[in-house]
Amino acid sequence: MRNRVSFSLCLIVLVCLLIGLLELFVLQSFTSLENRLLDTFVRQSALHDSPDPDIVIVDIDEASITSLAPEVGNWPWPRSIYAEFLEALFPLQPDAVVFDLMLAEPDLYRPDSDAWLNEVLQQSDSVFFPTLRMNKESDPEGFPLSEFGDFLGITPGPEADME
Repeated sequence: MRNRVSFSLCLIVLVCLLIGLLELFVLQSFTSLENRLLDTFVRQSALHDSPDPDIVIVDIDEASITSLAPEVGNWPWPRSIYAEFLEALFPLQPDAVVFDLMLAEPDLYRPDSDAWLNEVLQQSDSVFFPTLRMNKESDPEGFPLSEFGDFLGITPGPEADME
């Protein structure tokens, strides 16, 4: 009888483990639940933490887009908007300005706007943009990150894949 119970218990554990692995690597049906739980935990944590007074977040939201539409047109905005923003911000000497905005392709219709932003960016080494490196098959004209190391101030570690 005891062997039967042990065997049944092992079988139940094995089935639960297989179902868990199947959920984790194939089904992922609880992903939205996990995201909602994480959002709830972050929201609860944020209720008890006071914001850092040295950090300012400038958000581009629907109200911003709507209010600037008559002056600069629809989204995406010309790069001159960001240049003007940075020129107004630089006298405040921020430690860092981080854009959560991809400016991946040149603006073919407003190259002067791109040029202005590039000119303004040359004035500071504390402005950061996200980067995206697509896989080699999708981006045959891309450059390996190792070619940007000196420019970005990145030194490869001993386990770096240089390909």
